[in-house]
Amino acid sequence: MTNAASGRTEAIAHLKRFGLRFAVVFPILMGAEALRWAYVWGQRGEPVLHPWTVSIAAFVCAVLVYGFELLVARFPDVGWLARLHTPRWTALEPFFKGSRIPLTIIFLSYVLFYVTEGLAKNSIWAVWVNQHVFNFDLFCRHFSAIDTIRIELAGYALYLALHGVYNFYCPPILAHSIRKSGGLAREDAALVLVRSVEKHGHAIPPSSLADTISAFAAENRGSFDDDTKALLDGRLRQLGAAAGLQPTAETDAGEHAVAEAESERPATAAAVAADAADVARLFPSKLAVETYYLGVDLFDILYPAIRGVLCAGLVAAILATSLPVAAKLLWVAFPRLGEACMTDLNKVPTDFSDSEWVEFEGRVETTGISDTALVPADDANERWTLENKDVTVIKDEKGSRIFLRIGGVVKDIKTMGAFSGPPYSPVPAARMSKQCGPAGSRCSNHVEICCDSNVIKGKCYTRWPCPQQP
Repeated sequence: MTNAASGRTEAIAHLKRFGLRFAVVFPILMGAEALRWAYVWGQRGEPVLHPWTVSIAAFVCAVLVYGFELLVARFPDVGWLARLHTPRWTALEPFFKGSRIPLTIIFLSYVLFYVTEGLAKNSIWAVWVNQHVFNFDLFCRHFSAIDTIRIELAGYALYLALHGVYNFYCPPILAHSIRKSGGLAREDAALVLVRSVEKHGHAIPPSSLADTISAFAAENRGSFDDDTKALLDGRLRQLGAAAGLQPTAETDAGEHAVAEAESERPATAAAVAADAADVARLFPSKLAVETYYLGVDLFDILYPAIRGVLCAGLVAAILATSLPVAAKLLWVAFPRLGEACMTDLNKVPTDFSDSEWVEFEGRVETTGISDTALVPADDANERWTLENKDVTVIKDEKGSRIFLRIGGVVKDIKTMGAFSGPPYSPVPAARMSKQCGPAGSRCSNHVEICCDSNVIKGKCYTRWPCPQQP
């Protein structure tokens, strides 16, 4: 009967702890779902809440979190390895220095508002900005300026939320705000350490906290004046008693009796933290640097789960706030990722392969027995002549689409009137000039062509594989 009762009590305790995790995760996910609903509603859509889906997701997340906590409790080495191998608070410090994120959010919000308003009025400047600024292609989708600004706003909002989490959980002694601009600890480091111990001391094992504070006081005992030494000894005895430590041999019989009586009290983390903070209040200002590194030793590996969340959030925020650059680097490093996205056709010839063709924006002017003449969309005065085998025209519901074979040769490019392309730039840009430059490639109608051989290389992805010009 006793075993059954104890098992029932343990099960109820597990259920309560799991319920607490679920009660934390569910509102967070429901808040994210509410934000999605508000965004769809703001776009004049028909939003639908999914409470059951959110509930299932919250249940799964709570199971994973609580399961990991049970695993750490059963195997303490797992938790210790997580503490050591998760980036520490001092490593995260550079990402959360004096932040101007709110100003950036306000600026981008104004830009998004005026560009969106200009597009609604079909303003020329707004259309140009939306089609030429911050544009990139990723995962078979083209992102315009408005799309990019929205993503960056979400990234900066995430960054701001992470900043709040960092300020709440990071011990003040480790935060950059308590240090001078030159990187040295301020003179009031002892008071900052007191606040850190009061707020976060409970997360440190009581014996470790008491041992570390006592060892630091003993090592720097010569820096205290006589009156402070007498007060320090009393507070150290009180700290040792609260932590259940044995009194030293130098303590007299009366003090032994007091210490033994106090040691019978249960050693709670809050009581030890309070006594440790009382000891830290006596540290002199001339030990500011030593006090800072004492705080590093005590607090730098606390809250590994929070540090892990901050690291993952930082990666997401950095990618969101620099997505155009990251997308272009991805295209340059892995150009084959885009081959599957070149076409989205339903009816194609049997020998048509996406990786062998590039879409041509324009129209067919004439089709002869062996050659086809094309007019590019970006310059109506040009005429491209290619062999018929290098040109494929496919018709779908939207009209005709023209594709050029990668590796094919543009036999001739004629200019019927005045040249209307952009001027030549000696620096290869993301979209190269229509005229040839030192890189050996030109980007005509978004198609990259080698300057010397007129061989078609594909879309202009800034890779420029053609031989460089002398």
